[in-house]
Amino acid sequence: MNKKNLRYEKYFKNLNLTLNNLNNKFLYYIPSLYKKDLRKDKISIIKVKFNFISSLFRKSYLIEDLDKVKKSKICFISHYVGNKINDKDYDFYYGNLFKRLEIQKSFYVILINHTNESLGEIRKKFKNSKISRVYVNNDFNFISDSFNLLKISKKYLNFKIFNLVSYNKFNVFKKLNLIFDYKFFLSSRYTYKISNSIKNILGKSENLEDLVTTFEGHAFEKIIFNYCKNNKIKSFGYFFSVIREYKNSIYYKFNQNYQPDVVLTSGTISKNDLQLNSPFKNIKVLGCNKSLKQKKKFNIFKNKSKKITILVCPEGLFSETLMLLKLINSEELNKKEFKFIFRTHPLIDISRDFETYKMNNNIQFSQEKDIKKDFNKSDIILYSGTSVCIQATVSGLIPINFKNNKSDFSFDPLYKLNKFIVNNSIMLLYVFDEINKNKFKSKFKQELEKIQDYAQLYFQKLNADILINSKTVRKKPNI
Repeated sequence: MNKKNLRYEKYFKNLNLTLNNLNNKFLYYIPSLYKKDLRKDKISIIKVKFNFISSLFRKSYLIEDLDKVKKSKICFISHYVGNKINDKDYDFYYGNLFKRLEIQKSFYVILINHTNESLGEIRKKFKNSKISRVYVNNDFNFISDSFNLLKISKKYLNFKIFNLVSYNKFNVFKKLNLIFDYKFFLSSRYTYKISNSIKNILGKSENLEDLVTTFEGHAFEKIIFNYCKNNKIKSFGYFFSVIREYKNSIYYKFNQNYQPDVVLTSGTISKNDLQLNSPFKNIKVLGCNKSLKQKKKFNIFKNKSKKITILVCPEGLFSETLMLLKLINSEELNKKEFKFIFRTHPLIDISRDFETYKMNNNIQFSQEKDIKKDFNKSDIILYSGTSVCIQATVSGLIPINFKNNKSDFSFDPLYKLNKFIVNNSIMLLYVFDEINKNKFKSKFKQELEKIQDYAQLYFQKLNADILINSKTVRKKPNI
């Protein structure tokens, strides 16, 4: 294991001991306790500035069908990052899962809003959907949410008083190298608001038996799992993403009351990794909407004289997007015969964030709703951390990972096999030349095929039978 990983393993061990020792439930709301060494981003700043006035009048949540919420046996928690898909029953994270299940006892979906759209605007977009949803805002305004602010302040004061009375218990905090001041407690405001909104909604579900939520190690997830434990609701945490060299908080032991009963994964790669490196024992492959049935021949092998096209896919972070854009917008790459298709995450607004940014002539922003169309046009995928590299590799694109700092953890989902790593435009040109020189050599092809075989196991076909454990669902015939 990476030496840096060992330091974080020690950190999470101390964190678990601290949380158990103090038995302060509010500490679980503080997100930075679980997110270590992750990249900070500008998007949240843009969002807060843009939303300050309008958020004064925004509802915390909007229930579409209260009667359905009351009667439902199952609740799914998903996320709204913008909707460009015509099929309104399709979910960004669960894909066609809701359509592949026939719920004997009805279900509904809690959709967390990560955009600047109002809940009413989002509801209109799903007006033709057959799925019942509850829409929840993921924002915080110091004026409209002043009541939550008072509660957090009260929790902080109680914490400080307890600290004075039971000083010896707090010595363990020194090992965490964190300052538990008011600012630290205030960082829980988003988690506190959204968790309370979700708990209020779940409280209206009088017959709820099962809850399925996306699972990435966020603070609000732990709060919801604890709510399920206290209310005898079976919880499923869906780890839909990919493994990386950096191991986030889901790999470490916490109070069992704040963990899911069952962990669902998108494929066998993540299942095997969690079984080997995490405290979870009940892990099952649910599959996902990104599964690809068969590998495709690498596009670059198909035409010797074709102009190389590179699909550029950053993660959903403004900072990562800007770094990759600067990388390909360099003078060195502008002189070469390359074509770049730049595809941003749905959370990134091209017109807002890059309208004044001058581009090289060989760069174009993708306008395709279906990413597979971009795969068909491209030979190489240049990416930074995003799981899109998995689908792209299986679809016949050679993966090149942009890693900004060699000393940092790798966020590359293919870090165990992919040797194509760059951190500047000169290195990128060198890798392009190496690929061009070796693309028809058998050894080079074999190395690429190993990466492709590995990638194919990442995302597997959705298996609706996994959720039959609760005996509240059954699979539709002939799907």
